[in-house]
Amino acid sequence: VTLIHEHLLFGDIPKEKEKESIDFTVALLKDAERVGINTIVDLSPIRDIRLYQEIASQVSLNIIVSTGTYLETYMPEYIVKMNSEQYKSRLREELTKGIQGTSVRAGIIKVAAQKSPLTDWERMVFKAAAEVQYELKVPVATHCTHNPGAQFDWLVANGAEPSKLFFSHTEAEFGWAGQTKEQFGQ
Repeated sequence: VTLIHEHLLFGDIPKEKEKESIDFTVALLKDAERVGINTIVDLSPIRDIRLYQEIASQVSLNIIVSTGTYLETYMPEYIVKMNSEQYKSRLREELTKGIQGTSVRAGIIKVAAQKSPLTDWERMVFKAAAEVQYELKVPVATHCTHNPGAQFDWLVANGAEPSKLFFSHTEAEFGWAGQTKEQFGQ
């Protein structure tokens, strides 16, 4: 049993919160194991892989980490400033050699778009993801709150294999925080 779109940790965890974050995550993953979850696919492409190694050492389920990007406004400047070749090199490195100097390799590429149409930067990272996916035969997961068809078309036009694409948050309506399920449905 696999949970295909999870975020165990996201972004930079302050040093003083690392132990608490690891302990909390491990407790949740042990609960997941108890109910039969075997694998978690973590779609947080920006994270401290060292913390993931600590978490993985304390649980028996499989954790598949991603490479790639999230929304441009949340990405580190050094990634946003990469050109296509630099970005593809980063994807290849994290998929085939390891992340942040470790032997932990990503098993999926994550890309994200805020709206439709795609921005120039989003087109660049989606195209690079499609090209690397074609080359290495790895899946691509998207963050797709608007127009998944346009994302699909752009990825496939740039070489992506349709059977290795996963679209999440399709046509989602965010902004429901603080409301009950019943209030949101009204």
